[in-house]
Amino acid sequence: MRASLALAWVTLKEGFRERAFLGIMVFAFLLLLASGAIADLSIGNIIKVTQDLGLATVSLTALLLAFFMGTHLMAKDLDKRSIYMVLSKPIGRGHYIFGKYGGLATLVGISTALVTLFMLITTFYFYKTARLYTPPHVAWGKLILASLFIFLEASLILAVSLFFSSFTSSALLALFLTLAVYLVGQSTHQVMDFIKGPLGKKTSPIVKGIAKLAYYVFPDLSLMDLKSAAVHNLPMPPGDLIKAFIYALAYTLFLLIAATFIFKKREMK
Repeated sequence: MRASLALAWVTLKEGFRERAFLGIMVFAFLLLLASGAIADLSIGNIIKVTQDLGLATVSLTALLLAFFMGTHLMAKDLDKRSIYMVLSKPIGRGHYIFGKYGGLATLVGISTALVTLFMLITTFYFYKTARLYTPPHVAWGKLILASLFIFLEASLILAVSLFFSSFTSSALLALFLTLAVYLVGQSTHQVMDFIKGPLGKKTSPIVKGIAKLAYYVFPDLSLMDLKSAAVHNLPMPPGDLIKAFIYALAYTLFLLIAATFIFKKREMK
């Protein structure tokens, strides 16, 4: 446990020093600053558009960090052979995977919290300064909850990236595979709804079988997407939230255990 925590701390500090991290954070803050101007150009309620842009920025920031940092740092350890120095100490490969994940998840969590805070500040500013006859109700608590589930989704994607990094030395390949899982995970729920609908009766059994397999194998990321519900102040049933939380936690833990098993069998060259 101590070994994992120590490695998580080292990974966190290393992540803060990465240029990719700094670039993503600067981009996020600039995008939030520009959200008011972008909302002015849109047709519709400027406050809702600002919230949409704010949550989209939070999601983009968290996912970019999960994609790039998750695949880059582990590949960097292998390229520079610093992983050998780590594993030569009384640190098991399982501790390495969980420590790496812990540090990166903390990095994503801190970044998500900072961008969320800035998003709330900018939304509040435009809410107070926008010239509206009837300012809309802003569900501040739901915006924070949506950001929390964005972090949950990014943490799951981070586990996916570490899973692929556990058996490939190519950061580009791991990034491509992680992106593929993300894209499929975003659409599996809609595909299943389509198959269960009237038009699904015309679909071939082979296509239905592939769709069902993808639904059960790939993560259903739509469960963690609360952005629209937060912006439009829609109900968020506690049962659905608990189900999504447990689902993401269980899937993440499964991926980390699988990554540990694969990494233990991997031969270091």
